[in-house]
Amino acid sequence: MSVEQSYPVKPPYRASSPSYSGLEQLEMGADDVLKDRYPRYFRFGTPTSDALNQALQKYESGFQSITTSSGLSAITTVLLALAKPKTKVVFNKGIYAPVKNFANSTLKKFDVECQFVSSRQLSKSNDIIDSNTSLVYLESPSSNVFDIVDFEHCIGLARKWGVPVVIDNTWATPLNFDPFKFGIDVSIHSASKYIGGHSDLVLGIINCSEKIYPQIRTYTNNSGQSFGSEEVYAAVKGFKTLDVRLQKQSQSAQEIVRYLTSNDSVIDVIKPDSPTHHDYELWKKYFSGSNGILSFSIDCQTTSLSAMLKAFKKIKVAYGWGGTETTIVPFAMEGDHPCYSNKYRYLRLSVGLEPVDVIISELEVALACISR
Repeated sequence: MSVEQSYPVKPPYRASSPSYSGLEQLEMGADDVLKDRYPRYFRFGTPTSDALNQALQKYESGFQSITTSSGLSAITTVLLALAKPKTKVVFNKGIYAPVKNFANSTLKKFDVECQFVSSRQLSKSNDIIDSNTSLVYLESPSSNVFDIVDFEHCIGLARKWGVPVVIDNTWATPLNFDPFKFGIDVSIHSASKYIGGHSDLVLGIINCSEKIYPQIRTYTNNSGQSFGSEEVYAAVKGFKTLDVRLQKQSQSAQEIVRYLTSNDSVIDVIKPDSPTHHDYELWKKYFSGSNGILSFSIDCQTTSLSAMLKAFKKIKVAYGWGGTETTIVPFAMEGDHPCYSNKYRYLRLSVGLEPVDVIISELEVALACISR
């Protein structure tokens, strides 16, 4: 066995460029990037990024994946590679806010019309996707409120018009949803969340169908997309514990939902695998498991919200989620959403690996700070 074969995780490759034995090998390394041969220029991929791709393909039935510098860079790369000028790109509402900002600024510069519709519309309407649509982009469940698209209806309509469908699959992870089984063409992951799992890396992954892969791969090569060697190494390690972490965090989140539901200071609890969620039936239809993310609403003034957030000690006030530490952050809900009320404050909680009674105790102290 080689040194690499003797250890459970491929090491990080920190070199920027390999050396070649001659002209033939030199030309192959620069030109044959779609076949992932070695040695090749490291921006095109390393043995560690290939190990990450292999781990991903065990759960998602894509063809090949491409690693980028962040989850957002993976998303914007796919949008720029697939959206066509003078056409329309359809997004479901509730997507990650920076993606919406990118669509309304950068994509519009390329004469791309960006249409944002609710997940409910995408699940029922027959005229949103048409001959002028070049791409459908989904985040399902959506950020914070976890709206779910009826994939069979939406993807069936996209197939009718020959339109590729992309999904941000970070929430479900590859373990709980395989987009390719339903005809989705590209699955994107922010490995900074559950795949990495320890809040210590920023990395994006684009998993592609065989048909779409050459187009995306060519674009990433031409645009200089790359990744850090240490980050991809940490993501490979994170994949090894993804299953056990998700199980623990999902179980803890269920207990926390029960606690929050019984707390008089909490107005509503929003979690897609809860029978009270508005898209619970769609969650059961498409997803094989859940995670530790939930949202809830409270009736309070700004001063009370500030006092509540200051009361947290072990729970971190942070935008990140999916790590081993529990985090919480307020968010604004769109006014036309069924859960919306202008009276309430909304917060997203990402449950970590702490003992669940510790998390509940922190929530109890913080919620006691609320004055209506």
